[in-house]
Amino acid sequence: MDLEGWECWPVLACDPDCEDRLNELGDELRLNVERQAAYWLWALSGRRYGVCPVRVWPCRETCAESPEWAGVVRGPGQSLVNLSCGACAGVCGCSEVSELIIPHTRAVRVVDLGDGVVRDPASVVAVFDHRRIVRVDGGAWPVCQDWAAGGSWSLTVEVGHPLPPGAGLMAGRLACELARACAGDSGCGLPEGVQSVSRQGVTLSFQDQQQVFDGFGWSTGLGDVDRWLRMLTQPARGLARVIIPDRGRPSVRSWPVSV
Repeated sequence: MDLEGWECWPVLACDPDCEDRLNELGDELRLNVERQAAYWLWALSGRRYGVCPVRVWPCRETCAESPEWAGVVRGPGQSLVNLSCGACAGVCGCSEVSELIIPHTRAVRVVDLGDGVVRDPASVVAVFDHRRIVRVDGGAWPVCQDWAAGGSWSLTVEVGHPLPPGAGLMAGRLACELARACAGDSGCGLPEGVQSVSRQGVTLSFQDQQQVFDGFGWSTGLGDVDRWLRMLTQPARGLARVIIPDRGRPSVRSWPVSV
């Protein structure tokens, strides 16, 4: 099965004490704590961020042995996809180009061409509109797979939505607190939002969390992490755009991006 975005989140501990806490857990428990932190933030941020590699085995429908081949999962991070048409001129092209389309996902970049040749994939292919992988070297994609040999050609593509700035640090911050909980550490700083509670002559107060998050509903309890989440989940505010239905959108090269 394909990897979900949270499985590729980095977890970065910028505090030496936090790194020590995580190391004390041992390798297996540390991995589970870091995965939990990444999953938690991935879910709270809308289940959309994270870029993972996936190996695809393109197959043109006209040469597939049976319709059942389309979309069959071949193992972790490996899937079959269909070549849309092999070579197309497109609506604005003057010559045919060899392209394939990665369906139902967002392609970020190609990391391996699967042919065993050491070279920069950007010298051979480009990604357009985050879905079309086009040959730019004048070559053409094969149109058939040799299934008797387990497949004769493949690509490794990174897919998903890039992480926003600070994602790894926020995951590390949360993982650190989870590590302290696993170790039974009762020491912690005062929660943010303290306003007024009286105990033995000391007065603190706590702001209503519902007011803090304005209906956000879920939080980690860590002020810096929750503020970061809040920024990601606020509705986007932009300028109005005019859309002309009968005019197609121009194709845009999404990778590699020219400087």
